[in-house]
Amino acid sequence: MKNTIYNSVPAPADVLLPVVNSLDTGSPVPVVAFAPFHIDGSVNGSNPYIYGHFIAGYKAPSASGGSGAATYYGAVTAPSLAN
Repeated sequence: MKNTIYNSVPAPADVLLPVVNSLDTGSPVPVVAFAPFHIDGSVNGSNPYIYGHFIAGYKAPSASGGSGAATYYGAVTAPSLAN
């Protein structure tokens, strides 16, 4: 992967990162959850990286859920991965 891709990272941005129980390189692994993450920026160079922080109590704009003053426990609709 070329490091120049880090120049195209949208920031600031809120994203949902897939969470897995374990990594098995070359094999499919089930996604067990999605973690909301805020991208603050990225750094290109010999050691490129993306930096940000996890978001507590995040509600995705496209999520549907109940209405009213009750506590929000998550989306009613299941997340999906796009290929």
